[in-house]
Amino acid sequence: MEAPRPEQRGFPWLGAAASGFAFLAQLVAAFVLAPVLLHHLGHDRYGAWSLVESLLAYFTLFDLGISATIVRYVSQCHATKDYRLLNRVLSASTLVFLGAGFLVATLGTALLTAILQTTDRIPDHLRNEVWWMTVISIITLAVQFPCSIFPASLDGLERFTEKAIIRTAFLILRVLGVFGLVHFEGTLPTLAMVFAATTMGELLVTRYRVQRLLPFIAMAPWRADKEALRLIRGYSTDALLAMLAGRISFKTDAIVIGLCGQLDLIPFFDMPARLTEYAKNLIRSATTTLTPTFSALEAKGHHQRMRELFLTASRYAAYLALPMQLGLILFGGSFLERWLGDPEFRHRGQPVLWILAGTISVGMLQSVAARVLYGTGRIRVFARLMLLEAGINLSLSLALFPFAGINGVALGTLIPNIALSVWIVISVCQTLHISDREYVQQALLRPLLATMFLAGVWQLRSSGVQVSWLSLLRDVGSGCAIYLLLAALLESIAARIKRSPFVYLR
Repeated sequence: MEAPRPEQRGFPWLGAAASGFAFLAQLVAAFVLAPVLLHHLGHDRYGAWSLVESLLAYFTLFDLGISATIVRYVSQCHATKDYRLLNRVLSASTLVFLGAGFLVATLGTALLTAILQTTDRIPDHLRNEVWWMTVISIITLAVQFPCSIFPASLDGLERFTEKAIIRTAFLILRVLGVFGLVHFEGTLPTLAMVFAATTMGELLVTRYRVQRLLPFIAMAPWRADKEALRLIRGYSTDALLAMLAGRISFKTDAIVIGLCGQLDLIPFFDMPARLTEYAKNLIRSATTTLTPTFSALEAKGHHQRMRELFLTASRYAAYLALPMQLGLILFGGSFLERWLGDPEFRHRGQPVLWILAGTISVGMLQSVAARVLYGTGRIRVFARLMLLEAGINLSLSLALFPFAGINGVALGTLIPNIALSVWIVISVCQTLHISDREYVQQALLRPLLATMFLAGVWQLRSSGVQVSWLSLLRDVGSGCAIYLLLAALLESIAARIKRSPFVYLR
Protein backbone atom coordinates (compact mmCIF):
# COMPACT_ATOMS: atom_id res chain seq x y z
CA MET A 1 0.00 0.00 0.00
CA GLU A 2 1.37 3.38 -0.99
CA ALA A 3 1.07 5.96 1.77
CA PRO A 4 -0.09 9.44 0.87
CA ARG A 5 2.54 12.08 0.69
CA PRO A 6 2.94 14.14 3.87
CA GLU A 7 1.60 17.63 3.88
CA GLN A 8 3.71 19.95 1.78
CA ARG A 9 5.17 23.17 3.10
CA GLY A 10 5.61 26.28 1.07
CA PHE A 11 4.77 26.80 -2.57
CA PRO A 12 4.68 23.59 -4.67
CA TRP A 13 7.13 24.74 -7.31
CA LEU A 14 7.46 21.30 -8.95
CA GLY A 15 3.70 20.87 -9.17
CA ALA A 16 3.26 24.39 -10.55
CA ALA A 17 5.94 23.77 -13.18
CA ALA A 18 4.36 20.45 -14.15
CA SER A 19 0.91 22.04 -14.41
CA GLY A 20 2.37 24.83 -16.54
CA PHE A 21 4.01 22.27 -18.83
CA ALA A 22 0.71 20.41 -19.17
CA PHE A 23 -1.08 23.65 -20.07
CA LEU A 24 1.60 24.45 -22.64
CA ALA A 25 1.26 20.94 -24.09
CA GLN A 26 -2.47 21.49 -24.50
CA LEU A 27 -1.83 24.76 -26.34
CA VAL A 28 0.69 23.10 -28.66
CA ALA A 29 -1.76 20.24 -29.33
CA ALA A 30 -4.55 22.72 -30.07
CA PHE A 31 -2.38 24.63 -32.54
CA VAL A 32 -1.33 21.40 -34.25
CA LEU A 33 -4.76 19.77 -34.41
CA ALA A 34 -6.85 22.77 -35.46
CA PRO A 35 -5.53 23.08 -39.04
CA VAL A 36 -5.34 19.29 -39.41
CA LEU A 37 -9.00 18.87 -38.44
CA LEU A 38 -10.08 21.87 -40.51
CA HIS A 39 -8.44 20.55 -43.67
CA HIS A 40 -9.64 16.99 -43.10
CA LEU A 41 -13.21 17.75 -42.09
CA GLY A 42 -13.84 20.77 -44.29
CA HIS A 43 -15.59 23.95 -43.25
CA ASP A 44 -19.08 22.44 -42.84
CA ARG A 45 -18.00 19.46 -40.73
CA TYR A 46 -15.61 21.54 -38.65
CA GLY A 47 -18.38 24.07 -38.14
CA ALA A 48 -20.70 21.29 -36.92
CA TRP A 49 -17.98 20.06 -34.54
CA SER A 50 -17.55 23.57 -33.11
CA LEU A 51 -21.33 24.03 -32.85
CA VAL A 52 -21.82 20.84 -30.82
CA GLU A 53 -18.75 21.67 -28.70
CA SER A 54 -20.25 25.07 -27.87
CA LEU A 55 -23.61 23.52 -26.95
CA LEU A 56 -21.98 20.92 -24.71
CA ALA A 57 -20.06 23.64 -22.85
CA TYR A 58 -23.30 24.62 -21.13
CA PHE A 59 -23.73 21.15 -19.64
CA THR A 60 -20.48 21.52 -17.69
CA LEU A 61 -22.48 23.83 -15.41
CA PHE A 62 -23.89 20.65 -13.83
CA ASP A 63 -20.59 20.45 -11.94
CA LEU A 64 -22.04 23.15 -9.63
CA GLY A 65 -18.62 23.76 -8.10
CA ILE A 66 -18.53 20.33 -6.44
CA SER A 67 -15.10 19.50 -7.87
CA ALA A 68 -13.63 22.50 -6.07
CA THR A 69 -15.37 21.37 -2.87
CA ILE A 70 -13.79 17.91 -3.21
CA VAL A 71 -10.35 19.48 -3.52
CA ARG A 72 -10.89 21.36 -0.26
CA TYR A 73 -12.26 18.41 1.73
CA VAL A 74 -9.69 15.90 0.47
CA SER A 75 -6.91 18.26 1.52
CA GLN A 76 -8.56 19.08 4.86
CA CYS A 77 -9.53 15.50 5.79
CA HIS A 78 -6.16 14.10 4.72
CA ALA A 79 -4.36 16.64 6.90
CA THR A 80 -6.57 15.85 9.92
CA LYS A 81 -6.79 12.09 9.16
CA ASP A 82 -10.58 12.38 9.27
CA TYR A 83 -11.23 9.69 6.68
CA ARG A 84 -14.75 9.06 7.96
CA LEU A 85 -15.76 12.58 6.96
CA LEU A 86 -13.89 12.17 3.67
CA ASN A 87 -15.86 9.02 2.85
CA ARG A 88 -19.12 10.82 3.61
CA VAL A 89 -18.20 13.78 1.42
CA LEU A 90 -17.04 11.60 -1.48
CA SER A 91 -20.15 9.40 -1.22
CA ALA A 92 -22.42 12.46 -1.30
CA SER A 93 -20.42 13.90 -4.20
CA THR A 94 -20.75 10.65 -6.12
CA LEU A 95 -24.53 10.68 -5.61
CA VAL A 96 -24.84 14.25 -6.89
CA PHE A 97 -22.55 13.58 -9.84
CA LEU A 98 -24.47 10.42 -10.78
CA GLY A 99 -27.63 12.50 -10.85
CA ALA A 100 -25.91 15.17 -12.93
CA GLY A 101 -24.60 12.55 -15.36
CA PHE A 102 -28.08 11.03 -15.73
CA LEU A 103 -29.62 14.42 -16.43
CA VAL A 104 -26.94 15.25 -18.99
CA ALA A 105 -27.37 11.89 -20.72
CA THR A 106 -31.17 12.11 -20.93
CA LEU A 107 -32.08 15.77 -21.12
CA GLY A 108 -28.93 16.63 -23.07
CA THR A 109 -29.55 13.99 -25.72
CA ALA A 110 -33.20 14.98 -26.07
CA LEU A 111 -32.49 18.71 -26.21
CA LEU A 112 -29.55 18.60 -28.61
CA THR A 113 -31.27 16.04 -30.82
CA ALA A 114 -34.32 18.31 -31.04
CA ILE A 115 -32.15 21.30 -31.94
CA LEU A 116 -30.11 19.45 -34.51
CA GLN A 117 -33.04 17.62 -36.09
CA THR A 118 -35.46 20.54 -36.29
CA THR A 119 -33.06 23.15 -37.61
CA ASP A 120 -32.56 23.38 -41.35
CA ARG A 121 -29.11 24.90 -40.91
CA ILE A 122 -27.25 21.58 -41.02
CA PRO A 123 -26.81 20.09 -44.51
CA ASP A 124 -28.79 16.89 -45.06
CA HIS A 125 -25.70 14.83 -45.87
CA LEU A 126 -24.21 15.69 -42.46
CA ARG A 127 -27.24 15.04 -40.23
CA ASN A 128 -26.47 11.39 -39.50
CA GLU A 129 -22.80 12.13 -38.73
CA VAL A 130 -23.64 15.08 -36.50
CA TRP A 131 -26.29 13.11 -34.57
CA TRP A 132 -23.95 10.20 -33.77
CA MET A 133 -21.14 12.59 -32.87
CA THR A 134 -23.52 14.40 -30.51
CA VAL A 135 -24.68 11.20 -28.80
CA ILE A 136 -21.12 9.95 -28.26
CA SER A 137 -20.01 13.34 -26.91
CA ILE A 138 -22.96 13.59 -24.51
CA ILE A 139 -22.41 10.07 -23.15
CA THR A 140 -18.74 10.85 -22.62
CA LEU A 141 -19.60 14.03 -20.73
CA ALA A 142 -22.20 12.21 -18.63
CA VAL A 143 -19.64 9.59 -17.55
CA GLN A 144 -17.09 12.30 -16.78
CA PHE A 145 -19.21 13.77 -13.98
CA PRO A 146 -18.95 10.88 -11.45
CA CYS A 147 -15.37 10.20 -12.59
CA SER A 148 -14.33 13.83 -12.00
CA ILE A 149 -14.03 12.95 -8.31
CA PHE A 150 -10.67 11.35 -9.05
CA PRO A 151 -8.76 14.25 -10.69
CA ALA A 152 -10.20 16.55 -8.01
CA SER A 153 -8.89 14.15 -5.34
CA LEU A 154 -5.42 14.23 -6.89
CA ASP A 155 -5.49 18.02 -6.62
CA GLY A 156 -6.55 17.76 -2.99
CA LEU A 157 -3.58 15.44 -2.32
CA GLU A 158 -1.29 17.97 -4.07
CA ARG A 159 -0.33 15.39 -6.67
CA PHE A 160 -0.16 18.02 -9.38
CA THR A 161 2.85 16.45 -11.07
CA GLU A 162 1.20 13.04 -11.41
CA LYS A 163 -1.98 14.60 -12.75
CA ALA A 164 0.01 16.62 -15.29
CA ILE A 165 1.91 13.53 -16.44
CA ILE A 166 -1.28 11.50 -16.88
CA ARG A 167 -3.02 14.32 -18.72
CA THR A 168 -0.07 14.93 -21.04
CA ALA A 169 0.34 11.23 -21.81
CA PHE A 170 -3.27 10.89 -22.92
CA LEU A 171 -3.06 14.18 -24.77
CA ILE A 172 -0.26 12.67 -26.86
CA LEU A 173 -2.43 9.60 -27.49
CA ARG A 174 -5.28 11.88 -28.56
CA VAL A 175 -3.08 13.72 -31.04
CA LEU A 176 -1.85 10.41 -32.46
CA GLY A 177 -5.45 9.19 -32.65
CA VAL A 178 -6.49 12.27 -34.63
CA PHE A 179 -3.63 11.78 -37.09
CA GLY A 180 -4.68 8.15 -37.45
CA LEU A 181 -8.25 9.26 -38.07
CA VAL A 182 -7.06 11.62 -40.80
CA HIS A 183 -4.98 8.85 -42.39
CA PHE A 184 -7.93 6.44 -42.50
CA GLU A 185 -10.44 9.10 -43.62
CA GLY A 186 -12.43 9.10 -40.38
CA THR A 187 -15.74 10.87 -39.87
CA LEU A 188 -17.22 13.04 -37.11
CA PRO A 189 -18.41 10.03 -35.01
CA THR A 190 -14.95 8.45 -35.15
CA LEU A 191 -13.43 11.78 -34.12
CA ALA A 192 -15.79 11.84 -31.13
CA MET A 193 -14.72 8.25 -30.33
CA VAL A 194 -11.05 9.27 -30.29
CA PHE A 195 -11.80 12.03 -27.78
CA ALA A 196 -14.05 9.71 -25.75
CA ALA A 197 -11.48 6.89 -25.59
CA THR A 198 -8.61 9.13 -24.48
CA THR A 199 -10.83 10.90 -21.93
CA MET A 200 -12.01 7.63 -20.40
CA GLY A 201 -8.47 6.25 -20.38
CA GLU A 202 -7.23 9.31 -18.52
CA LEU A 203 -10.00 9.00 -15.94
CA LEU A 204 -9.35 5.27 -15.40
CA VAL A 205 -5.65 5.80 -14.78
CA THR A 206 -6.45 8.71 -12.44
CA ARG A 207 -8.94 6.49 -10.57
CA TYR A 208 -6.25 3.82 -10.16
CA ARG A 209 -3.79 6.33 -8.70
CA VAL A 210 -6.36 7.71 -6.24
CA GLN A 211 -7.27 4.24 -5.05
CA ARG A 212 -3.60 3.46 -4.48
CA LEU A 213 -3.10 6.70 -2.57
CA LEU A 214 -6.35 6.45 -0.58
CA PRO A 215 -7.13 2.70 -0.33
CA PHE A 216 -9.35 3.26 2.69
CA ILE A 217 -11.93 5.43 0.93
CA ALA A 218 -15.27 3.90 -0.06
CA MET A 219 -17.45 6.01 -2.31
CA ALA A 220 -20.92 4.59 -1.67
CA PRO A 221 -23.61 6.97 -2.96
CA TRP A 222 -26.37 5.03 -1.18
CA ARG A 223 -24.73 6.04 2.13
CA ALA A 224 -24.91 9.77 1.43
CA ASP A 225 -26.52 11.71 4.29
CA LYS A 226 -28.19 15.11 4.40
CA GLU A 227 -25.40 16.76 6.37
CA ALA A 228 -22.77 15.70 3.86
CA LEU A 229 -25.00 16.84 1.00
CA ARG A 230 -25.24 20.27 2.63
CA LEU A 231 -21.45 20.39 2.90
CA ILE A 232 -20.97 19.81 -0.83
CA ARG A 233 -23.79 21.94 -2.16
CA GLY A 234 -21.17 23.73 -4.22
CA TYR A 235 -20.98 27.32 -5.29
CA SER A 236 -23.52 29.86 -4.19
CA THR A 237 -26.24 31.11 -6.52
CA ASP A 238 -24.13 34.15 -7.33
CA ALA A 239 -21.11 32.09 -8.38
CA LEU A 240 -23.31 29.80 -10.47
CA LEU A 241 -24.82 32.84 -12.21
CA ALA A 242 -21.30 34.07 -12.99
CA MET A 243 -20.41 30.68 -14.45
CA LEU A 244 -23.57 30.71 -16.58
CA ALA A 245 -22.84 34.24 -17.77
CA GLY A 246 -19.35 33.21 -18.82
CA ARG A 247 -20.75 30.37 -20.91
CA ILE A 248 -23.28 32.64 -22.60
CA SER A 249 -20.72 35.36 -23.32
CA PHE A 250 -18.02 33.20 -24.86
CA LYS A 251 -19.70 29.95 -25.96
CA THR A 252 -22.73 31.18 -27.92
CA ASP A 253 -21.05 32.83 -30.90
CA ALA A 254 -20.67 29.59 -32.84
CA ILE A 255 -24.27 28.71 -31.94
CA VAL A 256 -25.52 32.07 -33.25
CA ILE A 257 -23.62 31.69 -36.53
CA GLY A 258 -24.66 28.06 -36.98
CA LEU A 259 -28.35 28.58 -36.23
CA CYS A 260 -28.39 31.56 -38.61
CA GLY A 261 -27.60 29.17 -41.41
CA GLN A 262 -23.92 29.98 -41.93
CA LEU A 263 -22.22 26.79 -40.72
CA ASP A 264 -19.35 27.31 -43.16
CA LEU A 265 -18.55 30.68 -41.54
CA ILE A 266 -17.95 29.23 -38.07
CA PRO A 267 -14.27 28.34 -38.70
CA PHE A 268 -13.51 31.95 -39.72
CA PHE A 269 -14.88 33.11 -36.36
CA ASP A 270 -13.80 30.14 -34.25
CA MET A 271 -10.09 30.28 -35.07
CA PRO A 272 -9.58 33.98 -34.20
CA ALA A 273 -11.72 33.47 -31.08
CA ARG A 274 -9.49 30.58 -30.01
CA LEU A 275 -6.37 32.75 -30.32
CA THR A 276 -7.81 35.46 -28.09
CA GLU A 277 -9.02 32.90 -25.53
CA TYR A 278 -5.58 31.25 -25.43
CA ALA A 279 -4.05 34.65 -24.64
CA LYS A 280 -6.61 35.33 -21.91
CA ASN A 281 -6.32 31.89 -20.34
CA LEU A 282 -2.57 32.25 -20.09
CA ILE A 283 -2.95 35.37 -17.97
CA ARG A 284 -5.97 34.05 -16.03
CA SER A 285 -3.89 31.10 -14.85
CA ALA A 286 -1.87 33.64 -12.86
CA THR A 287 -4.63 36.02 -11.75
CA THR A 288 -6.84 33.27 -10.28
CA THR A 289 -4.20 32.60 -7.60
CA LEU A 290 -4.92 36.06 -6.13
CA THR A 291 -8.35 35.16 -4.71
CA PRO A 292 -7.17 33.49 -1.45
CA THR A 293 -4.54 36.20 -0.97
CA PHE A 294 -7.09 39.02 -1.09
CA SER A 295 -9.35 37.01 1.20
CA ALA A 296 -6.60 36.56 3.80
CA LEU A 297 -5.52 40.20 3.63
CA GLU A 298 -9.07 41.43 4.22
CA ALA A 299 -9.54 39.01 7.12
CA LYS A 300 -6.43 40.45 8.77
CA GLY A 301 -7.45 44.04 8.06
CA HIS A 302 -4.44 44.71 5.80
CA HIS A 303 -6.29 47.10 3.50
CA GLN A 304 -3.21 49.04 2.44
CA ARG A 305 -1.55 45.82 1.38
CA MET A 306 -4.66 44.94 -0.62
CA ARG A 307 -4.39 48.26 -2.46
CA GLU A 308 -0.72 47.68 -3.22
CA LEU A 309 -1.30 44.11 -4.38
CA PHE A 310 -4.20 45.15 -6.59
CA LEU A 311 -2.17 47.89 -8.28
CA THR A 312 0.89 45.67 -8.70
CA ALA A 313 -1.10 42.74 -10.06
CA SER A 314 -2.97 45.03 -12.45
CA ARG A 315 0.30 46.47 -13.72
CA TYR A 316 1.82 43.07 -14.45
CA ALA A 317 -1.42 41.88 -16.04
CA ALA A 318 -1.19 44.92 -18.32
CA TYR A 319 2.46 44.12 -19.07
CA LEU A 320 1.32 40.70 -20.31
CA ALA A 321 -1.95 41.64 -21.98
CA LEU A 322 -0.98 44.75 -23.96
CA PRO A 323 1.74 43.14 -26.11
CA MET A 324 -0.49 40.10 -26.70
CA GLN A 325 -3.27 42.36 -27.94
CA LEU A 326 -0.89 44.39 -30.07
CA GLY A 327 0.72 41.26 -31.49
CA LEU A 328 -2.63 39.78 -32.52
CA ILE A 329 -3.57 43.04 -34.24
CA LEU A 330 -0.30 43.40 -36.16
CA PHE A 331 0.65 39.77 -36.78
CA GLY A 332 -2.62 37.91 -36.30
CA GLY A 333 -3.57 37.80 -39.96
CA SER A 334 -0.15 36.46 -40.95
CA PHE A 335 -0.32 33.89 -38.18
CA LEU A 336 -3.78 32.68 -39.23
CA GLU A 337 -2.63 32.27 -42.81
CA ARG A 338 0.53 30.39 -41.85
CA TRP A 339 -1.21 28.34 -39.15
CA LEU A 340 -4.16 27.19 -41.26
CA GLY A 341 -2.50 27.29 -44.66
CA ASP A 342 -5.35 29.23 -46.24
CA PRO A 343 -5.11 32.90 -47.32
CA GLU A 344 -8.89 33.20 -46.90
CA PHE A 345 -8.43 33.11 -43.12
CA ARG A 346 -6.26 36.21 -43.35
CA HIS A 347 -8.94 37.99 -45.37
CA ARG A 348 -12.04 36.89 -43.42
CA GLY A 349 -10.64 36.03 -40.01
CA GLN A 350 -8.36 39.03 -39.47
CA PRO A 351 -11.19 41.57 -38.90
CA VAL A 352 -12.74 39.22 -36.33
CA LEU A 353 -9.36 38.90 -34.64
CA TRP A 354 -8.89 42.67 -34.53
CA ILE A 355 -12.28 43.12 -32.86
CA LEU A 356 -11.95 40.28 -30.34
CA ALA A 357 -8.39 41.29 -29.46
CA GLY A 358 -9.88 44.48 -28.08
CA THR A 359 -11.21 42.49 -25.13
CA ILE A 360 -7.82 41.20 -23.99
CA SER A 361 -6.24 44.09 -22.08
CA VAL A 362 -9.36 45.48 -20.43
CA GLY A 363 -10.58 41.95 -19.78
CA MET A 364 -7.38 40.99 -17.97
CA LEU A 365 -7.51 44.15 -15.84
CA GLN A 366 -11.07 43.13 -14.99
CA SER A 367 -9.79 39.65 -14.12
CA VAL A 368 -7.53 41.12 -11.43
CA ALA A 369 -10.36 43.30 -10.12
CA ALA A 370 -12.69 40.30 -10.02
CA ARG A 371 -10.22 38.47 -7.78
CA VAL A 372 -10.79 41.23 -5.20
CA LEU A 373 -14.55 40.72 -5.42
CA TYR A 374 -14.30 36.94 -5.13
CA GLY A 375 -11.74 37.12 -2.35
CA THR A 376 -13.85 39.50 -0.28
CA GLY A 377 -17.19 37.85 -1.08
CA ARG A 378 -18.62 40.88 -2.93
CA ILE A 379 -19.85 39.05 -6.04
CA ARG A 380 -23.63 39.50 -5.86
CA VAL A 381 -23.81 42.61 -8.06
CA PHE A 382 -20.86 41.38 -10.13
CA ALA A 383 -22.59 38.09 -11.00
CA ARG A 384 -25.82 39.79 -12.01
CA LEU A 385 -24.01 42.33 -14.15
CA MET A 386 -22.13 39.50 -15.83
CA LEU A 387 -25.48 37.88 -16.63
CA LEU A 388 -26.72 41.20 -18.00
CA GLU A 389 -23.59 41.48 -20.14
CA ALA A 390 -24.18 37.96 -21.45
CA GLY A 391 -27.75 38.85 -22.43
CA ILE A 392 -26.64 42.02 -24.22
CA ASN A 393 -23.87 40.05 -25.91
CA LEU A 394 -26.31 37.49 -27.26
CA SER A 395 -28.86 40.13 -28.32
CA LEU A 396 -26.30 42.29 -30.10
CA SER A 397 -24.76 39.29 -31.86
CA LEU A 398 -28.16 38.21 -33.19
CA ALA A 399 -29.05 41.77 -34.20
CA LEU A 400 -25.75 42.57 -35.92
CA PHE A 401 -25.18 39.28 -37.75
CA PRO A 402 -27.64 40.01 -40.60
CA PHE A 403 -25.88 43.32 -41.30
CA ALA A 404 -22.21 42.65 -40.51
CA GLY A 405 -21.90 38.86 -40.53
CA ILE A 406 -19.31 37.34 -38.23
CA ASN A 407 -17.79 40.78 -37.64
CA GLY A 408 -21.13 41.79 -36.13
CA VAL A 409 -21.03 38.76 -33.81
CA ALA A 410 -17.54 39.84 -32.72
CA LEU A 411 -18.78 43.39 -32.06
CA GLY A 412 -21.64 41.95 -30.03
CA THR A 413 -19.02 40.34 -27.81
CA LEU A 414 -16.67 43.33 -27.63
CA ILE A 415 -19.04 46.17 -26.69
CA PRO A 416 -20.68 44.77 -23.51
CA ASN A 417 -17.44 43.10 -22.39
CA ILE A 418 -15.51 46.38 -22.41
CA ALA A 419 -18.36 48.22 -20.68
CA LEU A 420 -18.60 45.67 -17.86
CA SER A 421 -14.84 45.39 -17.46
CA VAL A 422 -14.40 49.15 -17.09
CA TRP A 423 -17.25 49.29 -14.57
CA ILE A 424 -15.74 46.50 -12.46
CA VAL A 425 -12.29 48.10 -12.40
CA ILE A 426 -13.75 51.48 -11.39
CA SER A 427 -15.93 49.85 -8.74
CA VAL A 428 -13.00 47.97 -7.18
CA CYS A 429 -10.86 51.11 -7.22
CA GLN A 430 -13.60 52.93 -5.30
CA THR A 431 -13.87 50.05 -2.83
CA LEU A 432 -10.12 50.14 -2.20
CA HIS A 433 -10.07 53.98 -2.16
CA ILE A 434 -7.83 54.23 -5.21
CA SER A 435 -8.23 57.38 -7.30
CA ASP A 436 -8.36 57.30 -11.09
CA ARG A 437 -5.05 59.15 -11.24
CA GLU A 438 -3.33 56.70 -8.90
CA TYR A 439 -4.63 53.71 -10.87
CA VAL A 440 -3.41 55.12 -14.17
CA GLN A 441 0.00 56.03 -12.74
CA GLN A 442 0.60 52.81 -10.81
CA ALA A 443 -1.12 50.21 -13.01
CA LEU A 444 -1.19 51.52 -16.59
CA LEU A 445 1.45 54.15 -17.28
CA ARG A 446 4.56 51.95 -17.44
CA PRO A 447 2.95 49.13 -19.46
CA LEU A 448 1.51 51.70 -21.90
CA LEU A 449 4.91 53.37 -22.38
CA ALA A 450 6.62 50.04 -23.03
CA THR A 451 3.85 48.98 -25.43
CA MET A 452 4.00 52.25 -27.38
CA PHE A 453 7.69 51.66 -28.00
CA LEU A 454 6.97 48.04 -28.94
CA ALA A 455 4.29 49.21 -31.38
CA GLY A 456 6.89 51.27 -33.24
CA VAL A 457 9.28 48.34 -33.46
CA TRP A 458 6.61 45.88 -34.59
CA GLN A 459 5.02 48.31 -37.02
CA LEU A 460 8.28 48.40 -38.95
CA ARG A 461 8.50 44.62 -38.86
CA SER A 462 4.89 43.94 -39.82
CA SER A 463 4.80 46.28 -42.82
CA GLY A 464 5.49 43.43 -45.23
CA VAL A 465 3.72 40.09 -45.72
CA GLN A 466 5.29 37.29 -43.69
CA VAL A 467 6.48 34.49 -45.95
CA SER A 468 7.61 31.90 -43.43
CA TRP A 469 7.34 30.80 -39.81
CA LEU A 470 10.95 31.85 -39.34
CA SER A 471 10.32 35.46 -40.36
CA LEU A 472 7.18 35.63 -38.21
CA LEU A 473 8.95 34.24 -35.14
CA ARG A 474 11.96 36.48 -35.73
CA ASP A 475 9.88 39.65 -35.95
CA VAL A 476 7.73 38.80 -32.92
CA GLY A 477 10.66 37.50 -30.88
CA SER A 478 12.92 40.48 -31.47
CA GLY A 479 10.16 42.88 -30.42
CA CYS A 480 9.39 40.85 -27.28
CA ALA A 481 13.06 40.87 -26.26
CA ILE A 482 13.21 44.67 -26.56
CA TYR A 483 9.90 44.97 -24.70
CA LEU A 484 11.13 42.87 -21.76
CA LEU A 485 14.30 44.94 -21.46
CA LEU A 486 12.34 48.19 -21.56
CA ALA A 487 9.81 46.92 -19.00
CA ALA A 488 12.62 45.87 -16.66
CA LEU A 489 14.24 49.30 -17.08
CA LEU A 490 10.98 51.12 -16.31
CA GLU A 491 10.41 48.99 -13.20
CA SER A 492 13.97 49.62 -12.05
CA ILE A 493 13.60 53.38 -12.50
CA ALA A 494 10.27 53.37 -10.66
CA ALA A 495 11.78 51.40 -7.77
CA ARG A 496 14.67 53.85 -7.45
CA ILE A 497 12.32 56.82 -7.48
CA LYS A 498 10.20 55.18 -4.79
CA ARG A 499 13.26 54.61 -2.57
CA SER A 500 14.55 58.13 -3.10
CA PRO A 501 14.26 60.38 0.02
CA PHE A 502 13.21 63.28 -2.21
CA VAL A 503 9.86 61.53 -2.83
CA TYR A 504 8.75 62.54 0.65
CA LEU A 505 9.57 66.22 0.19
CA ARG A 506 6.53 68.41 -0.28
